[in-house]
Amino acid sequence: METRKNVMDVEIHRLKKKGFSISQIAMQLGLSRPTVRKYLKMTFEEAEEELMDQGIKQKY
Repeated sequence: METRKNVMDVEIHRLKKKGFSISQIAMQLGLSRPTVRKYLKMTFEEAEEELMDQGIKQKY
């Protein structure tokens, strides 16, 4: 099961691939531009590791 943050990361990358600007992505998802940039610079695996380090990823 994906967490909300995992879904958000996927959505950020999906919107960027569709041609949305960082500002448009931030506005659409209710995030700051620096947060959008941070996740765009990461691979999915890096983003997942970041979430685990923050204790956000669900533990089974």
